[in-house]
Amino acid sequence: MFEKQINAQVMILFMDLCKHCKQTKQNPTDVVNYFVKPGSKGLDLFGYLYMVKKILPFAQDQIIEKSFSFILKRFELQILTSENFEQLMNKIESQMTQQELNSPIQFKINVQNNFMKEMNSQLSNQYNEGNPVQAQHDRKPIFDQNFKQPQQINIIPTREQRLDSQNKVDQKYYNRSSIELIQIFSSKLQNANIDIIDVFNKYDNDKDHKMNEIEFKNMIQIVIKDINEQELKELICWVFKEQNKELTAFQFKRLCESQVQVIGQNIMESNYYENPANQKLLQSNFQFQELYVQDQNVVAMKEFIQKYQQLKSQNQYYTDSVFPPNQQSLGRKLEKFKWKRIPEFIKNPKFFVKENTLNRFGLGKWIAPDDLQQGQLGDCYFLASISSLGNRRPDLLLETFVTRTFNPNGLYGVKLCIDGEWKVIGMDDYIPTWYDQAAFTRGKDEEIWVMVIEKAWAKVFGSYENIEAGYPTEVLRTLTGAATKTLFTKEDKFMEELQTCIQNRCIMVCSTKNENKQQYKQMGLISGHAYTVLKIKDLNANTKLIKLRNPWGKEEWKGDWSNQSSLWTPQQKTLFKINNNNDGVFYMSITDFLKYFDDVSVCFVKEGYQYQSQVIQSNKRKSEYYLIQIDKQGCYYFTINQKNVRFENSNDYSTVKILLFKGNQLISGNCKCERECWISANLEYGKYTLVVKTQWRYSQMNKYVLSSYGPNKVQIDKINKINNLLREAFLDQARKSSKKKSYQKHPDIKQAYEFNLKFGYGFYYVENKSGKSFESKVRFTKLEGLKLRKPYRGDSLEISLGGQDEFLVLLSICDRGYSFGIEEQYIVK
Repeated sequence: MFEKQINAQVMILFMDLCKHCKQTKQNPTDVVNYFVKPGSKGLDLFGYLYMVKKILPFAQDQIIEKSFSFILKRFELQILTSENFEQLMNKIESQMTQQELNSPIQFKINVQNNFMKEMNSQLSNQYNEGNPVQAQHDRKPIFDQNFKQPQQINIIPTREQRLDSQNKVDQKYYNRSSIELIQIFSSKLQNANIDIIDVFNKYDNDKDHKMNEIEFKNMIQIVIKDINEQELKELICWVFKEQNKELTAFQFKRLCESQVQVIGQNIMESNYYENPANQKLLQSNFQFQELYVQDQNVVAMKEFIQKYQQLKSQNQYYTDSVFPPNQQSLGRKLEKFKWKRIPEFIKNPKFFVKENTLNRFGLGKWIAPDDLQQGQLGDCYFLASISSLGNRRPDLLLETFVTRTFNPNGLYGVKLCIDGEWKVIGMDDYIPTWYDQAAFTRGKDEEIWVMVIEKAWAKVFGSYENIEAGYPTEVLRTLTGAATKTLFTKEDKFMEELQTCIQNRCIMVCSTKNENKQQYKQMGLISGHAYTVLKIKDLNANTKLIKLRNPWGKEEWKGDWSNQSSLWTPQQKTLFKINNNNDGVFYMSITDFLKYFDDVSVCFVKEGYQYQSQVIQSNKRKSEYYLIQIDKQGCYYFTINQKNVRFENSNDYSTVKILLFKGNQLISGNCKCERECWISANLEYGKYTLVVKTQWRYSQMNKYVLSSYGPNKVQIDKINKINNLLREAFLDQARKSSKKKSYQKHPDIKQAYEFNLKFGYGFYYVENKSGKSFESKVRFTKLEGLKLRKPYRGDSLEISLGGQDEFLVLLSICDRGYSFGIEEQYIVK
């Protein structure tokens, strides 16, 4: 039978899809074609997920993904076509009675029957945490002598799925965050002049002055009538996670009052340099130093100071021999430009120019996001990052400049964090020009700091051509030394993560999807383009706006809440300072942002944090162990920095694993094949162990930079290997694992296996507390992206345990994902 080949839960989903087609009188081909993006031949995983969610709102993502895998395997496809979907639906229909076809659709109703709940429970136990793919195998007693056909699983990292499927789904169902829902609840009661405590007491059915989840659910649904099930589920988890499953009236009132204060204010905190309250605190009459030296131990700092003083004393012009004004420094494709010294095309050059504006205060008058104007070079990612930092933290941008005034000798210095090390980049004042103007990025009028920092960036990578196209995270890390991360708007937890980043006052840059250039142009956007995130505001309890800036200094959004939008009231225009200047600055709704933008680059820069680094000669075969001494509690970041692949004309980085331990307890870990691999953790005073493993792709690359970033400098000492540290840590995890399952008829013999892509390690574990001997032969029928760690090798294990014994084997996991199948024979004596 066809249905016996399918997991029961998946079969129910297919039957529901078939019922939908029949009950709505829709052809299955038309159903798929409605969701297929123009120009595409079918649906990928994300398109299929979106389609099924629209039809069956209560279907779980794991079930949908499993059904998609079944379809691809059955039809041997890469994507789901309308023809194959029709074949599948016809096959399902042929095995259903007319009564079944007319019965209610299970995944369209809120209350599932006991069978569905039981299947959900079983299904959730078959999935590894964080990996939406089945991980299951069947065991048989040894006397059966027949192996059951092994189950196989294929796991692809979430990031890989995102990158492979970028821009294939142009819509996203947007759920309101829990904070938004609390704000809406509070606002509704406030507008109706109803006290929160009165509402709480009304729905406290047992009058115990505490509210359980059912009572809370009923109360919320009465007040917020349009709340959907997913929003309600997340809200309940968020509220009761903080209140230990019971909620008092006082706790709920305090929660509502703390969130209602946010309404009408910037969610991203008021920019310090744009807050009128700080006008008297911030001095704007600066006298910038010619040469600013904070730390002479920065790489190349002493040599730069020596050259600077020599040129000044001898009154000579400086010409850079490493990055000379020639074609090679421009790049092969940039032929039409002419090199000129700054005074040759700017009559009265000034490093910083004070802007007479009422909207910025202090240093913000000297360094502002609208100082930058992009020229004929495609480095918008670089300019958007500088603009974002200049908007929120001009003090940090100022710190990158070693020279801070116009230098008649033509030598300028910029301090950048290159591959994890702070270095001084010295350069001359030759700038590429076009008709006596700076050809690439330029400042306003006589301002030159923008040209200087762009030239420093070009010198780092060998030419201006080499800095066309890139990632904002790369720039933000280089300018600040802080850890960076990319959030993808398609992620389910995007809004939650964005909210966290806002609360942590992170610097952010966003990028549009690289598609439909003409459609984007009609909406005033540029596809595949980087924008600066200036602010995020709540217009009201139901409308969240994001303020962006195009580094071109022109070309603005033309949709809802644009500068010309009719949605603005006169009062709102005044409050939000809306003007009709084509300066590249605009607001748009978060809903539209999710539709047109692909990702947000985040920089976790912290005020007062200290940075330190050291170059490590790595051993390809062995892990390095470090003793970390923390003298001041707080959040610390530890990063492994590899050499930028732009230097190697390559697209490959090596895999890095970094793990942090407190004693034998694993606190944090990460496994990445990227330029930066970092971890963060809130640490108390004391000693910690850091373990780093690098798997170099190329023999000539064997160095990395280990850096720390936190509220205080930390002592980092390299130590000898700590034997069994990994084993003890994962043994502790295995003992506490929620994935442990009992063997058939033997409840005191349990087994578990987990594979954590984030850590780069997994384990296979057996626990015997039965008082009987246990023998097992385990064979991995498929072992791709996984490798048994010493002392085990190959694809087989023989386990022999006494009556009170346990077994653990560690496996290394490839960062690109893994695939495995497993079968087992065992006997209990």
